[in-house]
Amino acid sequence: MLVTRFTGFAVAAVGVLLLGCGEGRAIFNVDVYSFLKDAGNDSVPYVAPSPFDTTPPQLVNLLPVGLGNSLVESVTVTGTVDFANLVGNGTVGLEFYIDTVPAVYAGTPAFSVTPVAVTPGNTSPAPFQGDLAALSRQLFLNQKVYVGMRAVATGVAAGKARLSALFLRIVLQDKIF
Repeated sequence: MLVTRFTGFAVAAVGVLLLGCGEGRAIFNVDVYSFLKDAGNDSVPYVAPSPFDTTPPQLVNLLPVGLGNSLVESVTVTGTVDFANLVGNGTVGLEFYIDTVPAVYAGTPAFSVTPVAVTPGNTSPAPFQGDLAALSRQLFLNQKVYVGMRAVATGVAAGKARLSALFLRIVLQDKIF
């Protein structure tokens, strides 16, 4: 088993390492937060009772060339979001959308953060962890995907959902040849 950790664009080195592996499992730990933060898309303002607010989809580089025939066994999402509420009371959650095209919001969310109660002038942290559904996992065989976030708010509240961490752990059964 090959365990590879990378953020950003260390894809070329990973590709060279994988070519010598043959069939087995490859594990990629991707810091998606760094892509979103660098693009200024790590937070989503929300205003309830508006049903939702979104960020522009962000392109994320994932896998090296040659893994398209692999099987994605699992994709685990972990992270933390802080709901910084300015005014009002309500609940706020966060949905993550992933697709191979920029129109990420046309589909269903790949992962959702359970809504938390928010009160005026307070920040409510919400750590999250879970696995993506099988349908969403297969998107990770692509070299690049688009990621977008949507805040979902109820009640009468306004504030900002700010990510402080978002990691994907992608486990592949690699079939390079």
